[in-house]
Formats: sequence, C-alpha cells, structure tokens
Amino acid sequence: MTLTEQIGNNPERERAMQKAFQLQVTDVVQSPDRFIKKPGVLRVGFEMEASIVDTSGSPVSEHVRDSIQAQVPSADPELGAAQIEWRTDPIVLNVQGGLAQLVQQARERDMQMAMTASQHNAKILRVGTQPLIPLERIERTSKPKYQKVPDFHNAHRTHSETTLGIWEERVDVNNAAVVALLNSLQSNIEASSLADAVDLTNRSLMIGPWVVALSGNARFLAGKDTMWNDVRATAWEVTHDTRSEEERKQGKGLRIGLPVDYFSSIEDYFERVGSHPFILDDEANALRIGIGLFWQDTRIKIIDDSAVVEFRPVSIQPTVEEDIAVMLFYLGRLKWSQLTQETLIPIDEVRERRALAMQVGILPFAQELSEELQRAQEALEYVGMSREELLPFFSILNDRVKAKKTPADVFAEKVHGFSGEREDALKIALGI
Repeated sequence: MTLTEQIGNNPERERAMQKAFQLQVTDVVQSPDRFIKKPGVLRVGFEMEASIVDTSGSPVSEHVRDSIQAQVPSADPELGAAQIEWRTDPIVLNVQGGLAQLVQQARERDMQMAMTASQHNAKILRVGTQPLIPLERIERTSKPKYQKVPDFHNAHRTHSETTLGIWEERVDVNNAAVVALLNSLQSNIEASSLADAVDLTNRSLMIGPWVVALSGNARFLAGKDTMWNDVRATAWEVTHDTRSEEERKQGKGLRIGLPVDYFSSIEDYFERVGSHPFILDDEANALRIGIGLFWQDTRIKIIDDSAVVEFRPVSIQPTVEEDIAVMLFYLGRLKWSQLTQETLIPIDEVRERRALAMQVGILPFAQELSEELQRAQEALEYVGMSREELLPFFSILNDRVKAKKTPADVFAEKVHGFSGEREDALKIALGI
C-alpha cells in the first residue's frame, strides 16, 4: 500500500492502519530517552504559507507554482494548486547571534520567494485568506492526498452549518477544499523531552488566544468581508467535522482547533490522534499520517529523535518582520509560562477567549496584551536574548496594541476606502 491509496469505508484497512499506528506509538513512548535534549535550548524554525497570483490577480497554475517551488530550496507545495510553503532551518535563538541568524535567513528566503515569483510574473500574497477566489473555483494540487483528504471530509462531514461571517456578507464554506485558500504562519520548537512536549503543547493552547487577537490577518473570503479578525481556523473546523452524533454525545473533540481538554501525557496525546480516521493507507507511515491529519492549534510531531511542538493558529503576516515579531511574542510568552510554572487557564475559558480573539481581535484584550508583551520580552531576555535585538520586533506589536488594529483591520480599511468594485478594491489593497 502507498500513501496515494485511500481507505475510504474499508474497516479492514482502517484497523490495519490503527494497528500500525499503535506499534509506532509504542516505539516512541517506550524509548523516551531518545527524545531527551539539553534543557534550556530554544531551537526554533518557522513555516510560512502563501497564495500566488499573476499580475491580473488570478491564481497561478500548478505548473507555475511548481516552477517557483523548484527554484526555492526550502519550499514545498500545499493543498492549493496556487499555494506554497517555505521555511527557515531550526536555529537556536538563545545563543550569541542566534536571533540575528534567524532574522537574516527568514529575510533572505522571503526575498528569494518574492523574487522567484516575480520572475514568473507572479506575486506572493501575504494574507491569511486568499480573498479573490470563489470556493467553486478552487484548484487543488494534483497529488492524490490533496484530492482524497478534502473529498473524504466533504463526503463524511456532519456539521450542517457552514456559513461564516457577520451581518450581510456571509460566506458558505461548504467545501473542505477551502483550506487551499488558508495561509498560516507556524512555529516549530524542539522539546527537551516527551513530557516537555506535552507541557509546551498545553501552554501553547492556553496562550493561543492572545497571539491570534494580536495577529489576525484573515478577514475576507470569496470576495466578501466576514467582519472577523481571523476566520481561517473556523472555516477549517466547520468543513472538517466528521464526528457521529454518538461521538458528539460522548464528548469527542475535533481533529481541528482546541482539544476537549489539555493533554495529560504523551500517551493521551497519541490516543486522541489515533481516534480519528486515517483516510490514507500507508502502514509504514501510519504515525506520520495520523499526526499530519491532526490539525489542532498545537500538535506534537515526531521528527527522527526530536519531539517538535508546532504552533498553528496564526495567519501569515503582511511582512516577514511581522512574522518574526508575532512568533517572538509566542515564544517569549511560552517561556514566561514555563519559567513561572503558570497555572493553566481552564480549557473552556480558553475556548471562549479564542472565539473572541478570532471574531473581534485586539480590542477586548488590549489592556492585558500590553502586560503579556512585556512578560514575553522579559522571558526572552532572561533566557539569553538581548533587549536591543528584541526591541524592533516588540515595537511592531506594541504599536498594534496602541492602535488597537490587527493586519485584518488595516487591510479592511484599505478595501473599504476604495469606492469601486469589491474585486478591484481587494486587488488594490493586495498591491496587485
């Protein structure tokens, strides 16, 4: 069997994947010493996703996207045929020159991506939702997994309400391929052990609403203004809910967004990962497939002998400097939480705060965000980073708090400041 094959409704193959997954999980949890790293090391890498359009604002073809990808060593295709991802290397930040190295590499690779796109008469859109494409015109990457996974969720979705937005410009996202229009900024941090990975994951889930409130950049979808600060995660959730009525009654959580509760152990984490359909059939890679289809706001990835915590709820930012600023806030606030052994906020309260952050943005959190930014910067200084190198990035975020405006707010002002047709306004705001 290969990754290109789909299980569908084949119980025998699903059981085989479950068995393979459990064997690979056992190999991980019974050899925890493999994953022990030197404590206190802040090894981090970023991943950036974006949509690509031509000079007229139309999505580029898959062939053009692949040509761009081939010229950028750190790039990979995504679900959308006009969607691409690129990344930095894992870099230790809290050593002499660590942050400078990350900043230089992030800028260089961002510039390389933009220049390569330009050579193909194309432009990288740094926005969390590609706002120009109607859902019925989404083109997916031709690789089988990018066809099969959305098709599975469309066929098995049990969530009946898929309309998003406030007031009159509501969008019906009745298509799991909407993910092809959603672009995130992800941070990957190497944990010092499996137990540390669980702790980092729980604290990241708690911190997430602050980061989303400050970083929203996904307001327009299918040409419409949803009025949300960041609609990306919700669009994913309502299109990928395949739980049965019985599973809902039993309190089973989604494979997207927040878990029903914090994770108690690495075994608990893997149990929840393995509770969802595998969809793809490749027993040798069952663990990777299970984790890869577990799209919660924070997840634990097993990469060779490293347990890597991936923070996922943030949309790509308008500039690479803003990407770095938002991720430094997340990392600093995460370190502050660990250093002070902060008590976790109840998950139901986190859920409410997350919903408020996605819908409204900074305003309800403005006062506390000023304090949280200070805590994050102090924690990064405490673990070895200098105030001078951090200040430019935290200034970006402090300015947002003072103005009470996220990138989504600024983008909406540009769009609504144009009196012409909405499509033209969106293109002007996007710099097309």
